[in-house]
Amino acid sequence: MDGGKQKRCFTFIGDGVSALVKMIENENGAASGRIFNIGNPNNNLSIADAAQEVISVMKEYEKYAHFAEKAKVETAASATHFGAAYEDVKERIPLLKMQKIPRLTPTKNV
Repeated sequence: MDGGKQKRCFTFIGDGVSALVKMIENENGAASGRIFNIGNPNNNLSIADAAQEVISVMKEYEKYAHFAEKAKVETAASATHFGAAYEDVKERIPLLKMQKIPRLTPTKNV
């Protein structure tokens, strides 16, 4: 949307699974009634950069390289897709120190 300028903090799948397990365990009620952003602040990328990274990594694997050669990043106007009232947050960075779940710490960077 809108050129992919919005930034998000991406998470390694293993870190995401670990975080989910800790939330389910809910030690001392630390996850009760809470909302979590488990993104890794060190992986703060624009959506457009993340899309280009996926294409680059695909080129490294023979099985997927031909798909990567055909891939292109397209953009769409959010107003056209969602309507004129749509607003998006330009950047979301989690405050991991605020999460209050023991050992909920990212281990991998992009």
